[in-house]
Amino acid sequence: MGLMHRFMYKFSIFAASVASALALMQGASLVTSVFRGGVVFLGTLMFFIVSLYILRWVIVATTVVDVLEGNEEETEMSPVAKNKAKGRLESPQVVTSGMLKDRVNP
Repeated sequence: MGLMHRFMYKFSIFAASVASALALMQGASLVTSVFRGGVVFLGTLMFFIVSLYILRWVIVATTVVDVLEGNEEETEMSPVAKNKAKGRLESPQVVTSGMLKDRVNP
């Protein structure tokens, strides 16, 4: 079992035991406090599982994969510079075509 799994179980057991002890101190019956601890245990595990799935989804969704990184021939033959292919310009450029000043007033 990995380090994260052990942490999840230890934290869930700790939270469940605290919830059970607090329920007993507040005057709940033994069955109610054990049931409350079980619900806290399962809820904590479900929280960790959902959080880790969301974290994995975010990491996969935001990771940029360069498909042509290993293929040097296609990258060198492309007419666009490498930094332009990644979305960066070599020098600042001003776009004037398609703006309002190019239109003729009716």
